[in-house]
Amino acid sequence: MRLRRRPRGVPGEASPDPELAAGRLYFITPDVDPPRLAALALAAVRGGADIVQLRHKHLARGELLAAARALRAITVDANRLFVVNDHVDIALLSGADAVHVGPDDITVEGARSAAGDRLLIGASASTVQQLTRLGLHRVCVIRAIGDARDPEAAARRLRAMLEA
Repeated sequence: MRLRRRPRGVPGEASPDPELAAGRLYFITPDVDPPRLAALALAAVRGGADIVQLRHKHLARGELLAAARALRAITVDANRLFVVNDHVDIALLSGADAVHVGPDDITVEGARSAAGDRLLIGASASTVQQLTRLGLHRVCVIRAIGDARDPEAAARRLRAMLEA
């Protein structure tokens, strides 16, 4: 597993992590069974996704950890970033690069306290003003890849649009 310096940045500041800054296509997994999660992640990575986020609201914690480890193996082999949604502990145990917290989860400060500088911390923007102030550098998608007949081709189309 590769090791990366984890920035301690302030929420809202531009990330000093060059791989995150270069990331354009960010795939968020849908709530599907673990084998389908792995197949979608692999297709998304092969299609050009730079970042894969495991977001599953219905798996038991043990299954979630197993899924996280499987997706981590895919992303590390492809030299892509891997993010776990909501769970700092699962992110740490799976070797993820980052954790994403929402408004009903642990705070960014709480996540940073728990993870130290071992994880990048992401959070949802809740207003258009926060999006406009932060700037748009990447997209996060669920259904555009997850529900596509050909997930790899869908990822390729999105990636091409971001490169244009």
